[in-house]
Amino acid sequence: PNTPAELELSKLVFPAGLTKPTLAVIGCLSTVGAHPPIYELQARWAVRVFLGLSALPDKETMLQRIRADKLELKQRFGHVKLQLLNLPYRDEIAEEIGVKPSFWRLLLRDPKLAFLCYFGPSFSVQYRLTGPHSWSGAADHAKAALSNTLYPFKSPNPDNKQSSFALAKIMKFILFFGVL
Repeated sequence: PNTPAELELSKLVFPAGLTKPTLAVIGCLSTVGAHPPIYELQARWAVRVFLGLSALPDKETMLQRIRADKLELKQRFGHVKLQLLNLPYRDEIAEEIGVKPSFWRLLLRDPKLAFLCYFGPSFSVQYRLTGPHSWSGAADHAKAALSNTLYPFKSPNPDNKQSSFALAKIMKFILFFGVL
């Protein structure tokens, strides 16, 4: 294929023309946001397919989906390009693997974690909370991820009032420019 419109990759990973899934294309896309979490999910899915733990749809179903995706891209951008929305694509691949966390199950188990996963920033560790290759430390890591991200912005002053005041100013600044 010479152009993205000629590619026939199911969910931009598996070539639809192969009789058996023996090839996966990892990272053949563009998105706004972090790429490594996408690559990790694509690789995890590919390994599960290669091991026979996950099945791909038949060729005709894949081709129908590819045509529908291309039509959507053409309507959105005016031409077919390999650019996707980061989070919906990650969630789509996570569903294929069986690692997309369920908000309601998380809410019953750990409300704070459910809130962070669905209303906070998206960290790739949330795809290690459930399903195959889950990690027992993922919940603790997910809860600490936001504070770890904001840690460099905290004041070195041991006075907690000053530290929380500086963090509040930063959050107001971010929200102000986010609204604009």
